Amino acid sequence: MEGLGPTSWDARTSSDGRENIPALGQVLMDDRIREWVRSACVAWRYDEPGPAYYERMAQRLPTGLQSLLAAGVEEGLILPQGPKFTLRGLTGKGPYAWFSKRSTPREPSPNWEYFVQAAEFVRLSRLAAAHGMTVTFEDQLMDLALYRGGRLVVCCEVKEKASQIQGLLKGIKQYEETINLNQPDRGNDALRKAKYIVKRRPEYFALVAIGARLEYQVAYPSGKAFALPRDVIPWPDQDATRFGRSNFFTIQPRHVSGRPLWPSIEAGTSSNQRSPREAGQARRRLCRALPGWPLFGFPCPTWTNLISLGVPCVTNSVTSRLLVSQEVKHGR
Repeated sequence: MEGLGPTSWDARTSSDGRENIPALGQVLMDDRIREWVRSACVAWRYDEPGPAYYERMAQRLPTGLQSLLAAGVEEGLILPQGPKFTLRGLTGKGPYAWFSKRSTPREPSPNWEYFVQAAEFVRLSRLAAAHGMTVTFEDQLMDLALYRGGRLVVCCEVKEKASQIQGLLKGIKQYEETINLNQPDRGNDALRKAKYIVKRRPEYFALVAIGARLEYQVAYPSGKAFALPRDVIPWPDQDATRFGRSNFFTIQPRHVSGRPLWPSIEAGTSSNQRSPREAGQARRRLCRALPGWPLFGFPCPTWTNLISLGVPCVTNSVTSRLLVSQEVKHGR
């Protein structure tokens, strides 16, 4: 098939005259998405849509998300089945549809949230594999969940847009004081998520959308159904574990229950090392993580050990690097 013209997946020229070359993930996803669209068109007897359709898809699916999806397919985590997909390790679930059928216009309607959810599944699967955990997709009433030894550590809800997770969070927090588990929840996504939290008792809750991530500790205070204080999920450092050293936590983080969150990791040779200029200086600081803002994916070479999460805390004398590596699924 001939190229689709100057879409976001093609090399383009920026306003300053420099040529923008698409990332490898974009090129791979270009081919994959065209293949999935054609499969849906064949199944529904549609004509294949034109360049404007693929341009819209490119605008809604940014580069990083495309790269995660492409990597997921290449690594065998995402298993395409024509216009549908399943995921490695799922039993009794799926397949899930990338597109929905609609009559006007006669073209496949992308289920945008599934693209974001599948990409997040890839990210969490890598984390789970490195630390002996299990990630589930469509975990009852929650999009994604991370388990360690049968214990629910993190549950995650995924939407396409930041405004959607903000609205959902506001709805969920309405049930912090009290909740009726027998109340009908058809069409009430916030109530469904609140019921999941009360019944399954996760230790952390995350809401993810393109360009936004909100993270909360889940507490269960006496006299309340639950509470969602702003926090940062203490993701373990994949790179440190892979190379046999720790530059994340030398003090094991614990949930309010007192149980350790992640497997114990020995402190590496870099712990407690400081530059000669600072060797004779005291190093005690107050540190507070920005509430609700994750550190996932952003290397921070001089962060210090966290003693407790979500409240001001005094740090130890150590230098570390932090690397914190549906109702309707189609957007309108």
